[in-house]
Amino acid sequence: MKKKYDTRLLRCFNQDLFAVLIFILAIISGSIYALYIKDKDSTIFLMLNNYILMDMKTGFEIEKYLHTFYHYFKQLFMIWIFGLFAFTLPLSILAFFILAFSYAFTTTCVILTYGSKGIAAAFCIYGLQAVMMLAIGMYLQIISFRKRYSKSNNLFKDHVIPVMPILAGSCIISLTDILATNYLHKLAALFL
Repeated sequence: MKKKYDTRLLRCFNQDLFAVLIFILAIISGSIYALYIKDKDSTIFLMLNNYILMDMKTGFEIEKYLHTFYHYFKQLFMIWIFGLFAFTLPLSILAFFILAFSYAFTTTCVILTYGSKGIAAAFCIYGLQAVMMLAIGMYLQIISFRKRYSKSNNLFKDHVIPVMPILAGSCIISLTDILATNYLHKLAALFL
């Protein structure tokens, strides 16, 4: 009789693969949904067009920064807090799915509206923020999957350390959003 050994590396790989599959499924779903509503509802496309072409003349304002920080922090915090417990893990998966779905949907809408120029416009407007948000969201999702099999009882390592990327990431993403948006909107308008 052969014994099957379940190695820690194989478990981690399977959990990481599951998080990547959720991400890919969200990207595909967001794109398909944007293609589905392309001919049915044009208000979303008009709203995106107005947002992209509007003239951004804002400087650094602490109120706007705090509002933006709260927006990004809230999304990442939901993925983390729901990933702490086994019974709320599906909510963490759903929060991560919605995050990836929304970026895929928006990017597909911009590409459908502007064609190949939409790729450059989407990257200029929210590309850096999206990459950072999705990377931190993926990190938090992988950590929540790995906690299911962890035997560690270290409260600081298991629960407090993942909050640091949420705080640091939200700060950096918000600064990027506030400081770069003005210049990147002008650059995106040049592409279009």
